[in-house]
Amino acid sequence: LAAYNAGTGRVNQWRKQISQRDWDEFVENIPFRETQWYIKNVLRNYHIYQKIYGQEKAEKMTRK
Repeated sequence: LAAYNAGTGRVNQWRKQISQRDWDEFVENIPFRETQWYIKNVLRNYHIYQKIYGQEKAEKMTRK
């Protein structure tokens, strides 16, 4: 998600600089607020789809 929004080059830099042990910590330490917002919103919407349509349907929708 981060690479889609900010580019693979930037994400590769961030992966070297930011601890990746904790996903939430990684996202919170991304220096671009727009990319943080984008990731959080996509994941939030994914979880909403899971609740509405169920896990299987949500996974099918993300594979398209």
